[in-house]
Amino acid sequence: MFMRYQSAIALAICITLWGANYPFIKIAFAEMPPITMAFLRSLISLPLLVAVAYYLNPDLRTLLKNWKALLLLGAFGTVGYQLLQNFGLTYATASESSVLLNSDPIYIAILASLYLKEKLTARKIAGIVIAFAGVSTIVLRGSGGGFTFNSGAIFGDLLAIGGAFSWAVFSVYGKKVLEKISPYDMTAYSSLLGTALLLPLAFGFESVTLPSTFNGWAILLFIGLGASGVGYLLWFVGLKGVSAYEAGIALFFTPLIGIIASAVVLGETIDLMFGIGALLVIIGMYVTTK
Repeated sequence: MFMRYQSAIALAICITLWGANYPFIKIAFAEMPPITMAFLRSLISLPLLVAVAYYLNPDLRTLLKNWKALLLLGAFGTVGYQLLQNFGLTYATASESSVLLNSDPIYIAILASLYLKEKLTARKIAGIVIAFAGVSTIVLRGSGGGFTFNSGAIFGDLLAIGGAFSWAVFSVYGKKVLEKISPYDMTAYSSLLGTALLLPLAFGFESVTLPSTFNGWAILLFIGLGASGVGYLLWFVGLKGVSAYEAGIALFFTPLIGIIASAVVLGETIDLMFGIGALLVIIGMYVTTK
C-alpha cells in the first residue's frame, strides 16, 4: 500500500511539472529563441538523468552496442519533440499546445499496430476517431470560437501535432529498445545524444544567449531540471507501484493542468469550441488506451 501511495505522489508531481511546463516556455521566448531553449533545457537535465542511470548501471557496454538506436531515439524524443513543441508555441496558445502535444496516445496506437503488430481493436479505432475529431475542432476553430481560417494559429497547431507524432515514434521504437536496456538508460543516453544533435543547430541557426533576468533563469531551471529532469525520474518511480494502465490514466491530467496553468499564468481564455475539442481529445485518448 505504501508503494502505491508513493507512486501516486510521484505521478502527481510529475504530471504537474509536465502540465505547467507550457505557459512558462512561452514566457521564456522573450529571452531565448526556440532552438537555444531546447538545447539549454536538455543540457540542464542531463547531469541528473545521466548520474542516476550510471549509478543504477555503470556497465556501458550494452549502451555502446545500441548507440545507433539511442541516437535515433534522441533525434525524435529530444530534437524532434522539443523543437516542434517550441516552434509550435510561438504560433499557438499554450492551452492549445498542451492538448495537442499530449494527444500522442492516438499516434502511438496507430504506429504500434504498424511497427509492433499490436492489434488495432474496434475500441482503439473508436478512440482514435473521437480524438481526431477533437484535434480537428481545436485546429480549425478561430480565435473567436467559431470555425475560421487562421494560417498562423493552424501552423502552430500542426507543429504541436508533429511534436506529438515525434514523441509517438520515440515511444513505439523505444518499446523495442527497452528489450535490451533499462528505461533509465534509454532516457538518459538518448537525451545525451539528442542534446549533442541540438548543439550545432542552436549555434548554426541562432545566436545562443543565456537568460538575462532572474525570472528567465528560474523558468529555464524549472523546465530543464524540473520538467525534463525530475519529471522523468518521478515518472519511473511512479511506474513501480502502479500498473502501466493506471500510470497512463494520470497522463490525461497533463493537458488539463496545462490549460489551467495557461489561464493562471498567461490569462488565456477557454472558448466553447476549444473546450469541446479538448474534451474530445481526452475522451479519445482514454478510449484508445483503455
